[in-house]
Amino acid sequence: VVLGKGHRSLEEAGNVLIAADSTGLEYNRLKRTMPDTTVFNQLIVPRGGLYLLVLSDGTRVWMNSDSHLKYPVMFAGDKREVILSGEAYFDVVKDESAPFIVKTESGKIEVLGTEFNIKCYSDEAALVTTLVNGKVKFDNGMNPSVILKPEEQLIFEKENCQSIVRKINVNHYIGWKDNRLSFQGERLDMIMKTLSRWYNVEVVFEDSTLKALEFSGNLDKFTDIQEFLSLFELGVNVKFEIKDRTVYIRKGN
Repeated sequence: VVLGKGHRSLEEAGNVLIAADSTGLEYNRLKRTMPDTTVFNQLIVPRGGLYLLVLSDGTRVWMNSDSHLKYPVMFAGDKREVILSGEAYFDVVKDESAPFIVKTESGKIEVLGTEFNIKCYSDEAALVTTLVNGKVKFDNGMNPSVILKPEEQLIFEKENCQSIVRKINVNHYIGWKDNRLSFQGERLDMIMKTLSRWYNVEVVFEDSTLKALEFSGNLDKFTDIQEFLSLFELGVNVKFEIKDRTVYIRKGN
């Protein structure tokens, strides 16, 4: 089902009404009945997209570009489990009888009620979880589980299965849900990976040594990408050229 601009209502198994428009999708239970079988939906947000999903328990999930979330139409039993690929910000409704679990290809994050961000794109070398408030536990099934405190970030390096926890300014990592990006001393190849999803463009490095350049900056989603990249060219020997939907990166003249 393509979720277009017009408002629409859909009915799903288990007496669940779904309301959708161009900005969000909301699941509402019509009756307090327990379903016989668990019905799953999957929400796919394309490159260049941003979308708000309200699950049947009231949990709000902001989904970033190029992300997939698989979830039950209605939660049942003693846990609430969803499966994420990509990036999402979760504002989880507290329910001590049913922990909320986000499964990823690198491990799972378990919470009771909290706000946190998960970035777990399959083409990136690490899973990154950022905790805004509450408490989350990360478990990759092999190493001891790691518990985060507010304003802490866990970086799980996939190749060596190592977890690093650091104190951060959470605003640098959650602004995307409000259409803002913040880069703080980040490598150009990682910045361009984010921008390629954000603006739905392809990126070609004509000189691979430029990937390691580090930049900082703030970006509003509705800023023209050329304007933003022009700031990077100031004082640095790098040139960006945009043709059709491809950004070519080379050394400046």
